[in-house]
Amino acid sequence: MPETRSYDATVDQDDLRLTVRLSGADFIVTQGRGNGFSGFIDGSGRLTFEIGEPDVYYFDDQQHELVEQISATSALIISGRVTAAPSSTGISGTLRALFVLTRGIIPPLQASTSFCFGTAHRFEMVRR
Repeated sequence: MPETRSYDATVDQDDLRLTVRLSGADFIVTQGRGNGFSGFIDGSGRLTFEIGEPDVYYFDDQQHELVEQISATSALIISGRVTAAPSSTGISGTLRALFVLTRGIIPPLQASTSFCFGTAHRFEMVRR
């Protein structure tokens, strides 16, 4: 699996709320979830995106916001929080997240022993 995940994104803004829909990969969408996430703009203009709930204990019971099928038998789930700043060229910041490889691609997805939690992953959205 490559170190960098790249997707196409459509960002809709309704006042201070943001909704992100992703494409450009093989997403597993269940009940409208799996290829997007939401966020908000705070009073200082900074952005926060919530990508699901990074909780390993209740992992199997969750509907996940970002699920990419990466092989015929596994998927990558990303759950976490982005804090970022906008600029004229896009959005950049930090992703604090749990990355989990699953066993199987049919929901409910089962966590495997492969996971990583990090507090300083780079997050970038480039305007096109």
